[in-house]
Amino acid sequence: MWPLEILIPLCPTISQTTWKVILQKQWTLTKIMVEAVLSFYRSNGQKQQFSEDCAVTISNENVENASTMIDELRQRVSIQGEPSERIAAYMVEALAARMVTSGKGLYKALKCKEAPSLDRLSAMQVLFEVCPCFRFGFMAANGAIIEALENERKVHIIDFDINQGSQYIALLQTLANHRGKLPLLRLTGVDDPESMQRATGSLNLIGQRLEQLAEALEVPFEFQAVVANTEAVTPAILDHHPDEALIVNFAFQLHHMPDESVSTVNQRANQ
Repeated sequence: MWPLEILIPLCPTISQTTWKVILQKQWTLTKIMVEAVLSFYRSNGQKQQFSEDCAVTISNENVENASTMIDELRQRVSIQGEPSERIAAYMVEALAARMVTSGKGLYKALKCKEAPSLDRLSAMQVLFEVCPCFRFGFMAANGAIIEALENERKVHIIDFDINQGSQYIALLQTLANHRGKLPLLRLTGVDDPESMQRATGSLNLIGQRLEQLAEALEVPFEFQAVVANTEAVTPAILDHHPDEALIVNFAFQLHHMPDESVSTVNQRANQ
């Protein structure tokens, strides 16, 4: 049932007392709907006990058992049958819809299922393509990276917020049109396991997509995924080679990093 703090602002002219009466009558009305549906079975010689049990279950707000009974009702009626059977079928669907908008059914109806990783990557890619804020930031960062690539044989980029990899799609496309010999570009993406931006394991999907694009564009490219909290990253786990030029990218992430004067330790965890 809807809480009063939500219902009252919707219709200010209805008093709180009136709303309470309405809420109390909800399941009474539901019981009437059930009895209207099941009257069809009584008139056709069906067992009356099942009808009464279902009505009592609904009136007692036992949603789980009522849902099972509604499933059985759906198997017994059809919109292709006699007029009385069609009415019963429509009443069953109305009853089911009413239950979905009450109690636990409402929570289940509103609960969103997590989209597959590939679908999320595609959706984020569209966002980055149409939003000028992201595009300008990526263009500025890629411009600085391309300048740093001059006269280098090997370049290692460490990115602390690779997100969906959109920045490097544009970078690889730009490098493909670059005249002269291209350096070996190695990209390390640091993935915070507590991040809500990506599903678990999606960083590997991003890396695979970038490697496939680089191969198609004939750009020397390698990708490495590092799963670690940003503040816990050490040089050892980044696998940086001495003969590589180092570039560190903090697009949309640097402002989240504390400086040396700020402790990231949760003091309450030590108590």
